[in-house]
Amino acid sequence: MSRRMTGAELAAFEAKMGLSDVWVAGAVSVRRDTVAKWKRDRTLIPYRVPAALADALAGLVAKADDAIAELSLMGYSEGDE
Repeated sequence: MSRRMTGAELAAFEAKMGLSDVWVAGAVSVRRDTVAKWKRDRTLIPYRVPAALADALAGLVAKADDAIAELSLMGYSEGDE
């Protein structure tokens, strides 16, 4: 059986990635106050949450890659002053 993510792990992950409770809540389709409860270990974090966060971040990476490519096509590149 998988182990559950702890509130401390979620809080550390948010801090490391620069995420907010609002972003996490949207990524896993819950309310912001639910995320706050998870981080205080007031309620258990569902097993699906780490995978849902990974999927949401993967989607962000794909969008960022597309945006970088679009800017490059527009003639913007690193080092332009």
